[in-house]
Amino acid sequence: MILMKTTDPRFKDIWEKDGIAPFNSTYVKTEILKYSRKLPLRAIGFYSGTQDNKKISLLEVEQINQNLELPNDIQIKFKFIRKLELISKNFDIEISKSSSKLLLIMDDSRVSNILNKFGIEPGQTVKSREIQTIKYYDKKYLNPEFYYPKSWIEFEKVTSEVFNMLGFQVKVEGHKKEKKRLADIYCYSPPIIRDNRILLIIDCKHQDNYFINTADERAMKEYIVDKKSIIEQEGVKPENLLFLYIALGFSKDSYLKVQEISISTNSFGALLNRDNLLFLLEKKLRMGYKFYLEYFPKLFKNQEITIEQIDYVYKIEDEFIS
Repeated sequence: MILMKTTDPRFKDIWEKDGIAPFNSTYVKTEILKYSRKLPLRAIGFYSGTQDNKKISLLEVEQINQNLELPNDIQIKFKFIRKLELISKNFDIEISKSSSKLLLIMDDSRVSNILNKFGIEPGQTVKSREIQTIKYYDKKYLNPEFYYPKSWIEFEKVTSEVFNMLGFQVKVEGHKKEKKRLADIYCYSPPIIRDNRILLIIDCKHQDNYFINTADERAMKEYIVDKKSIIEQEGVKPENLLFLYIALGFSKDSYLKVQEISISTNSFGALLNRDNLLFLLEKKLRMGYKFYLEYFPKLFKNQEITIEQIDYVYKIEDEFIS
């Protein structure tokens, strides 16, 4: 569990609503960043100093980001769940027996023991709530009928939702009324470690047996060149830019067009059909936080992402759900 303490009176009532908490965490940066793979996680926010008479709060951590301009700074985005019937001062006394740090990782069992001393049960764990959420998505997203949208707009929306579920930060840009041409979807892995951040440029095609024509090939090259000119400002190295065509299905020679684009732009790309996208999502739902986005580029070794590749890159050792 993550424990977050504030001693600064300027952060009044910070733990009593959804928000973002900044920490200078030189001493715990590496440890806290590891937990970004296991989100969401339970947390407790409490006060010291002038606000220590306030109750502690049960929170849910949604994001842990490293400030790219100040590498030792961590920003933690959290959701307020509820207040617990324990004054911050009393909780701080117990926690300080182990550490006086403002940001601390502590085993759930140790935190529960402290709370139990005061007769408090923190309630349902995030893990059990996460499993319930995954079972909901299991019914919704793993239903094949969900993958037969009636229009390209619906197909694009479904695709963006799936990549959001995979853990990417998604921007749907295509078909906006702008002079500059944009790809349908841009997906960024969270900016946790600058060197490993990924950008996917996705072109969605609501077609079966789709073949990349000359216009679509030229458009993808433009998307890649435009992004490479500014990509490092977004915390992504040029070699971590990947492109992807997603369609209901592809003609057998489409991979040759992917090869041409890869050579001319010095970028890795691939084809991904609807059924394999569905299989990729199923992997995520069954692996949970062990579905590491750092491994995602390994899927681009060939020009088409197949079930065999997905199985090889994302091996299920311990299933997250039954």
